[in-house]
Formats: sequence, structure tokens, C-alpha cells
Amino acid sequence: MNDTGEKKLSGLICAEAPDSGELILLRYEDIVAVTTADRQVMISTNIRDYLYKGSFSVITELLCSTGYFLKCNRNTLVNLRWVIRLEHWSNMRIILHIQSYNKARIVLSRQYLKDFKRMVGLP
Repeated sequence: MNDTGEKKLSGLICAEAPDSGELILLRYEDIVAVTTADRQVMISTNIRDYLYKGSFSVITELLCSTGYFLKCNRNTLVNLRWVIRLEHWSNMRIILHIQSYNKARIVLSRQYLKDFKRMVGLP
């Protein structure tokens, strides 16, 4: 229970299918990445994208506390379990290749490089 006495489901996030409006419970491990643009938060899975009605800061705090998610830049979180390849890019940045339906490539900015190295055990 949280501070208000409400029960929360651990490891699940409620999101909406943009085309049908259907509400879906997503397991954390099924989430590949989370992005935000124009005040909309999209959750990507290996199958499709879903709309999250909460704020990006709330979902960031929630998912990063699991130890599997990393903030890659101001607008993107990635589940490190879905990263399949790293590619060096310009100016100390890395491109993360993600195993997903759309074969996403996410830029890891220099600001978050130290956290990434710590999480994957690189010096």
C-alpha cells in the first residue's frame, strides 16, 4: 500500500492503445523504451507503442528505480535488457540498437554515459 492506503500493482503500468483507446496493463520487463514529445509519453514494447497518461518524470522515477532502465537523453528511457548492440558515435555519444518491432536506435548522450557504464559494468 502507498501513503494514502491505496493498493498498487507492482511491476505493472497502465497505458492506452492509441488507435482503440483500450487500456492495457504492461509488465515492466515488456517495456523496451519510453519517449516523450509534445507533452505526450509513449511506451514502446516489442510489439507496438502505447500512450501513457502520466508525466515523463513520474514514469522515469518509477522505472529507473528497478535497476534495468536508464535515462539516455532528456526525452528517452531504455530498458537495458533490450539493447542488442552499441555503436560509437560522434563526440563521446553512443547509439544503442534496440531489439524491437521497429529496430529502434537511441542516442545515449554524454550526460548519461557514466550511468550507462556503471550499469553494464564498463570501466
